[in-house]
Parts: sequence; C-alpha cells; structure tokens
Amino acid sequence: MPRTVDTAATGDVITLDEVKDHINMDRSNSAFDNKLTALRDTAVQMARDKTNRQFLTATYSWSFDGFKRHMYLPDPPLQSVDKVEYRDEDGNWQTIDTARYQVYTSVEPGYVRFNNDYDWPELYEDEDYPVRITYTCGYNSASDIPSPIKLWIKNTIGSYWLSPEGQKVGVDVTELQSHMDRLMQGQIVARFG
Repeated sequence: MPRTVDTAATGDVITLDEVKDHINMDRSNSAFDNKLTALRDTAVQMARDKTNRQFLTATYSWSFDGFKRHMYLPDPPLQSVDKVEYRDEDGNWQTIDTARYQVYTSVEPGYVRFNNDYDWPELYEDEDYPVRITYTCGYNSASDIPSPIKLWIKNTIGSYWLSPEGQKVGVDVTELQSHMDRLMQGQIVARFG
C-alpha cells in the first residue's frame, strides 16, 4: 500500500527557544543552534515513529489494492478526507461521491466507512493499487500537540544534550529514557499498512 506526501507539514513542533528554555540556555546564545536543531529534529522524528502520529498538518495520498468497508488511515489525528477515488475498468480515475461514505475523525485512527448499500465498482485490472484516498491529518498547530509528547521530545533533547555518550555521573540515560517512555502511554496509535 504505497503512500505519498502531497503537502508536507511546515513549522516546528518545538521551537529552538523552547529547547533552550528546557535546557536552561540563554535564548540569545546561538553558538549551538545547529546542534540543538539537529537534536530537536531527531527527537521529533523519534516521537513520530514511537506514536505513529502526524504532529503538524500534512496531506497524504494512500493507495490500496481494493475496497474494504472500513478503510483506516494512518498518522492521526485525521482532519478530513479530501477525496476517495478509483481507477475504473478503462484506466481512468473516478472520484466517489461523498454521499457513498462517511468519514470518522473523532476516533484514532480515523477511517472511511462505505455505506452498506454501496456496490464496489469494477477496477482496472492492470493497476496494483487502483483505489486511492487523499486525506489531511495532523494537529492544527503545535499548541494542539498533547503536552506529554512535547515533554518527551524536550526531555529526549535534554538527555542527549547533557549526556551525549549515554551516561553521566549519577544519571543513567537508559533508565531516564525508560521513565520518559511512560509519558507516551496513551499517545501511541497502532500502525496500519
């Protein structure tokens, strides 16, 4: 099931000023900005991988090999489904009328549910993935991201900043990481696809 990014997320989940505040560094000190930015970007990706969530708004197209009554969409929270389409018998893309399905955004992961009376159309035989859903997901802004996720990101940055080799006198980073993982409980979503 191939998935492509149509519109990538823009903006920062955590600003550089937030990182500096968390590690008690003067915001005007720019000597370590490149290193802190790299740590921040890595920690955000780690959190994304751990939670299977889209943090900032992005648009994806996900292709399927056929129809299912319920089609779950990864990377919650789901904001909207922009279109559901399929390649017909003649090889042309057709958009399905929105009256034929409902979109469920209030659950995680969100999904498309086709009406019980909807008969699947014939699909193009020479296409491996003739069904495609284009959807928008992610939080509307960085301020909407759950605070446990943001704290986990900040603590991960701080841990690596204070102890780049993984251990400092009196602080075991592996143990600290284990404690920080408790912050993510309730934030992890099952991966689909």
